[in-house]
Amino acid sequence: MVKVSIIVEGGVIDTNVSAGTIDNSNALRESLYWIFSEVLDRDDISIEVHMSAGRRLAAKVFKDAPNDVFLYTDLDREPEKKAEWFVRMETENPNEPIIFTQDKAERIFFMIQEMEAWLLKQPDAIEAWAKSRNYKHFADRGHVSTHYHIAGKDIERISKPSDKLKDILKQTFQSDKLRKNGKAKGVEYGKLKTAPGMLRFIDVNKLISCDAELLRFRSYVVLIFHCGEKS
Repeated sequence: MVKVSIIVEGGVIDTNVSAGTIDNSNALRESLYWIFSEVLDRDDISIEVHMSAGRRLAAKVFKDAPNDVFLYTDLDREPEKKAEWFVRMETENPNEPIIFTQDKAERIFFMIQEMEAWLLKQPDAIEAWAKSRNYKHFADRGHVSTHYHIAGKDIERISKPSDKLKDILKQTFQSDKLRKNGKAKGVEYGKLKTAPGMLRFIDVNKLISCDAELLRFRSYVVLIFHCGEKS
């Protein structure tokens, strides 16, 4: 059996944070582990997921890592603009440019535009998560798929999916908290607090069919290890 390590942008690595934050970060890592395991779907490949907080830190750690390590990071732009991400790594800090070899660059994969785009691609997963939490729709709101942020749109061209998901939850589902006027508040979204549970409702096979980066990741990992490459 071969091992694959995946460095993912996000989470926390600083122990100088609350126990709750660390627990939430670990929960996010475990949910991402589940997704990547489902994507690869191979008994002969084991994976490890490591959270690396911010984008630059994740990139730095990955740059010096061995060849069985991959990087998964937010692209923060449209899929055809991957080259801009690499330029940004080289130029945003002139005193400390991050430059990747071609071999390293091939092992970088992107969540387009952010991880939350995976969830926006599957409104049914959001609905199922909300149902599991006993959240009810506001009376004037329908299925998540009808929300103006995503209805009829190409999700990979929606900027700041995390902000859009935050709006959708807050405007669609009632929390158990009340406003001063006695009306229910909307459900709040937090990447560490909320995303781990939501990701578990994703249909990974359907997600792969509409996410070229996940398909590229699976194909690349299976190919290199099938050819006998090891770190």
